[in-house]
Amino acid sequence: MKNMRFGLCLGATALVCAWTGISAPASAQGIPTSSIPMFDSINAMGKQMAASGIYPTLGYVEDFSWLTTGGQESKHGGHPIGHATAGVTFDLETIAGIPGASLHVIIEERNGNAIQGSPAEVSLPLQADAGPVKYRLTQFFWEQGFDHDRIDIQVGRTEPTLEFAVSDISCQFVTSIICAQPGTWYFANKNGAYPATEWGGRVNLAITPEIYAKVGAYDDDPGGNGFQSAGFDWNTSKSTGVFAIAELGYLTGFSAVQLPAKYDAGFYYDTSQYTLGDVPKNPTKTDRVAGYIQLQQTVWRPDRSTNQSLTVFGGALIYDNSAAYRGQYYAGLFDRAPFASRPLDTIGLIGTLVDINVSNTRTATSPGAPWSREWIMELNYGIGLAPGVTLKPYVNYVVDPFNQAEPTNKFKNEVIVGGQISIALDQLFGFPVFVPH
Repeated sequence: MKNMRFGLCLGATALVCAWTGISAPASAQGIPTSSIPMFDSINAMGKQMAASGIYPTLGYVEDFSWLTTGGQESKHGGHPIGHATAGVTFDLETIAGIPGASLHVIIEERNGNAIQGSPAEVSLPLQADAGPVKYRLTQFFWEQGFDHDRIDIQVGRTEPTLEFAVSDISCQFVTSIICAQPGTWYFANKNGAYPATEWGGRVNLAITPEIYAKVGAYDDDPGGNGFQSAGFDWNTSKSTGVFAIAELGYLTGFSAVQLPAKYDAGFYYDTSQYTLGDVPKNPTKTDRVAGYIQLQQTVWRPDRSTNQSLTVFGGALIYDNSAAYRGQYYAGLFDRAPFASRPLDTIGLIGTLVDINVSNTRTATSPGAPWSREWIMELNYGIGLAPGVTLKPYVNYVVDPFNQAEPTNKFKNEVIVGGQISIALDQLFGFPVFVPH
């Protein structure tokens, strides 16, 4: 189960920003983006589709990471991985006259072998989009707004990955330190993460234009994890429990204020069974709880007509004693348009501390991890080649790598260098954007 989950968190930055609507206020449908002249005919087709209530998205992300030193020596070298997504949103208000309704579908494909593909690397899935090659349906849900979209409901085949403990900065980093949630999240509960799909939904209440509250409930279905599932088995015979989650937040966007911000806090409750490592014979228990808080504040923005800005962010994810971690803490900086002449460029810096729950790594034959801290850092520079096309070289440094599968093994500090190329064709072609309610 642990190895299955290495590849199950989101790495397609464009998908997070577009699908959650976090990067812009949810105020209007079908806002056209700028178009490159050579794509005018394709742009016109996209506008015609939007006028008919159809909004396609299509993208590809390729990561090439090189483990230069540390970790497991057999894994030294290059590790290319890829992730393709194809999605469509049907605006049912336009198509069928159902006010506030929309249908969302995503199909995705992954390929390649990640650095952490063998049981001996770090505790987080540094390369989240790895294969083996698999095509699957990963989103198929109905969204319905009420009371002028003050109340918004999603229900169907989905998961909480794009909805809770996430922001527009979450997946701006190549490694999955906080993409989409803080990385330890995926090893501390039984809920399937993107691109696994399960029955579930959430309700979002806009208390004010800036303050929101949302709650969700999702099926724990391990049968949908890994790469053996194509996402079309919709029965619940393999369900193990329920994943319930709630969040309260404050959110403003670049179009609304000079210095936008996002503050949120929440918790989840998972009813599935888990093994308690520090008790003789490792008995199973149920009911795991974790809480989180995230802070994101733009502190510099010289011109309100552009998004050139510097944002500071940080957060904490705290577990009860059921997980292999006590918590994860992180902080960083994100610089949009660091040079005025390069408006599409970005710089990202993040560091995280993983607090290992040593007692819960013990078993009948293992004394548990001999240390209790792991540090992971990333520095990247996003080179905006065109709207929706970014080349992002990066360097990653890991201090005291820890792996749940081999908790007593002490690996040398890791240095990973590489780059990511991401292409969001809907942005490149300047297609109109459907903003979720």
